[in-house]
Amino acid sequence: MLGDSHVEGFRLPVEQSLVRRLEEGLRLPLLNLGLQGSGPAQEAMRAERALAQYVPKAAIWLLNPTDPPDEIYFQAIARGETNPL
Repeated sequence: MLGDSHVEGFRLPVEQSLVRRLEEGLRLPLLNLGLQGSGPAQEAMRAERALAQYVPKAAIWLLNPTDPPDEIYFQAIARGETNPL
């Protein structure tokens, strides 16, 4: 399962995380690839690396509604744009 801190379960006990609750409800093992502060570009790179190691039957990618606009903004900053908005 891909995503940011919501998927990671940041500041939650592991047993209360979204991934753990889904594992229990679905009765299937899940791989938690959530990471606080990450955006779609970083998550896509993590997915590529994970797919090189694992062969999942399915993947879940949880996107925060602010992720795409944030990604556009930070890419513009990286290109040197001084006022990307």
